[in-house]
Amino acid sequence: MRLLPMFKFWRSRVEAGEIQAQNMQILQTLLTMVLGTLVWVIVTLCTRPEDMETLKEFYLRARPMGYWRSYGVSLEMSMRKNSRSSDF
Repeated sequence: MRLLPMFKFWRSRVEAGEIQAQNMQILQTLLTMVLGTLVWVIVTLCTRPEDMETLKEFYLRARPMGYWRSYGVSLEMSMRKNSRSSDF
């Protein structure tokens, strides 16, 4: 079920012609993108961050690229440091 076609204004614009209908589809896409982004930003800011142990387990399983590289480097350095200290 689509929400926007339920509004009289929206239906009248879509029924005005093919070009107007295409413009309304573009507007609908932009509205969906903006509202979706707004929701995930709000949810991200309202939830607690994961603890470091969870992030460590995720990184070791998935080995994600990009932003995670700096975390991976620091994790590997700490793991080397811990293995050296346990060797003594």
